[in-house]
Amino acid sequence: MKLLLKNINKIYVCDDKFKILKNSSIYIENGKIEEIGKIDKKQGVEEIDCSDYICLPGFIDSHTHLIYGGDRLKEFELKLKGFSYLEILKKGGGILKTVSDTRKKSDEELENLLLKRLNLMLKEGTTTIEIKTGYGLSLKDEERLLKILNNIKGKAVQDIVITYMGAHAVPKNYSKKKYIDEIINEGIKIASKYAEFCDVFCEKGVFTYSESKKICEKAKEEGLLLKIHADELSDSKGAYLAGEMGAVSCEHMVYSNSKGIRKMKEKDVIAVLLPATSFFLRKKFANAKRIKEEGVKIAIATDHNPGTSPCFSILTPAKLALFIMKLDIKDVILGITLNAARAIRREKIIGSIEKGKQADLILFKTNDIHYIFYNFDLNFEKIVIKRGKVFKIDA
Repeated sequence: MKLLLKNINKIYVCDDKFKILKNSSIYIENGKIEEIGKIDKKQGVEEIDCSDYICLPGFIDSHTHLIYGGDRLKEFELKLKGFSYLEILKKGGGILKTVSDTRKKSDEELENLLLKRLNLMLKEGTTTIEIKTGYGLSLKDEERLLKILNNIKGKAVQDIVITYMGAHAVPKNYSKKKYIDEIINEGIKIASKYAEFCDVFCEKGVFTYSESKKICEKAKEEGLLLKIHADELSDSKGAYLAGEMGAVSCEHMVYSNSKGIRKMKEKDVIAVLLPATSFFLRKKFANAKRIKEEGVKIAIATDHNPGTSPCFSILTPAKLALFIMKLDIKDVILGITLNAARAIRREKIIGSIEKGKQADLILFKTNDIHYIFYNFDLNFEKIVIKRGKVFKIDA
């Protein structure tokens, strides 16, 4: 397919210099960007007049838990009354409730739910998405989720990046030691056939620093790249572990200390911050400015999950990062484009608008990027492009 996006008002390239091109065009062929700039009319090419639009790279959601059954509406009331995440978990709620709901769903039901959620996210401009397992919590059920995710790759519009997160919680009626042994001795090896990344919840009441390290070491041995859920509820040395192990990303980081952040900087670990989760839980936000000052690159993601962030639009955490975390617009936009691509090791093919990269783009019908945040609850008319395929979305 050949496509010419003609006379775009502004192109936000989203390279590290945050270059902006004015009144420029983009020529796409075979799903890739072939030319950017002043481009003459081409024969036999579909042409779209984009003079009323701004253009950004397709958004990248680098942290989600999108494959699950059921919801957690009942415990939402408990959260509003002040019950903590760990208190709800001890009552059989939280992750364990979703594990039960997920196990009850058939493969077909889970696939259909997943495709519906992916479609909602496409309408919000998300063209690449990372999805974690973690609502199986047994060898059989985690492998089932991994298989479904692999199968969905051929059906979804978006590119799907798969993360194995057997170490999301300890299943009911299991000793922690037994479950960790199962993950290390069998689960990770099984996951290596399907997943690209391995994640572990390094947190008080879940998996300790030493337990998480053992899981990470085995994952690296089996060829999986590392992500770490770190310091969401307390300082659990998760950020330090991410740096120590050379993880690709460290995620949440609400209570991460300076020593851990500096260790991340040593290994160029990406910080994936999840402000929608803090907002939904009415809890502390990660100190994004300190992380930035230490020189760590920041990605921003939805953390979509049924319990702590039932969020579909990547612009929701982006706006929270701008207004509450007090990052600037450049940081926020790079957080859902180029740095998000870095958090899933895709920065060479997506995340910025450059010749030779995949034609994943989003065009908003407005004349300046600030309007997306200024009109913070307005749904703009937009055009989403995935590998050169056009999806027009009404406001």
